[in-house]
Amino acid sequence: MAEQAMCHCCNMWELVDTIEVHGDHICSKCPQLEELWLRVDVLKSELQTLRHIREGESRNEEILMVRQSPPHLSATEGDSVTMTCWINSSSADLRIEWSKVLQEEKLLVLTSKGNNTMASLNYTERTQHFFNDTVSSLTISHISMNDTGRYLCEVFIEIPPPVCRKSGNGTNLQVQVVLIENATSLNDSTADSTRWILISSILSIALVVAIITFFVARRLIQSKNEEPVYVNVKYRNKAAQNNLPTETKKCELYAINSMWRSKDC
Repeated sequence: MAEQAMCHCCNMWELVDTIEVHGDHICSKCPQLEELWLRVDVLKSELQTLRHIREGESRNEEILMVRQSPPHLSATEGDSVTMTCWINSSSADLRIEWSKVLQEEKLLVLTSKGNNTMASLNYTERTQHFFNDTVSSLTISHISMNDTGRYLCEVFIEIPPPVCRKSGNGTNLQVQVVLIENATSLNDSTADSTRWILISSILSIALVVAIITFFVARRLIQSKNEEPVYVNVKYRNKAAQNNLPTETKKCELYAINSMWRSKDC
């Protein structure tokens, strides 16, 4: 036998069998409506989440700007190169990634956040990284041909979510090989320069020695010409007496005889 029963959810009367009637009766339409309301609540929650994500992305994009320099770099094997990333952000919680971009993949060079910096295996001994709130500078030393490629700086703001990422325009690094012929010619020119310098030095020293020898010999000759000539005094006195006039000799003999006479007396 069928009778009417009121649904305690929607307060609507429904014709049901007597056997199914009990105190907490729910009509056949209420479970479907409940499921629909649950779906509506889920959709509202998802829509609100998406709205927050979109507002957060626009907010982070406004406070994060990244510029990378130089756009091109050319170096020789064994040199060191430096690339710089300029950052404008009001957030202090930044994470920096430097990567080498290949045609089919991106190779991580190093990542840095705060005082923690970790370089990949191929760059551990060859990289130096300087980072503060506005500048990230990457230096790679002892570069080789394998380092040729495009290097990209990426900046992440991870707190508050959602994560915001900005990257620079990239730096194209071109590494050149030192040719053996150029090195040989450079060594030859260096050897020629050294040879001419050595010859010039020897000639200069020889010229200085010749000038000094000339002045020393000239001095010795002059000193030899100025030396006095020593002769025997007796011979000189005797020769001088022989050269005296006859009258002078007679006077001297008279004086000598007078002196002897006075001695005899």
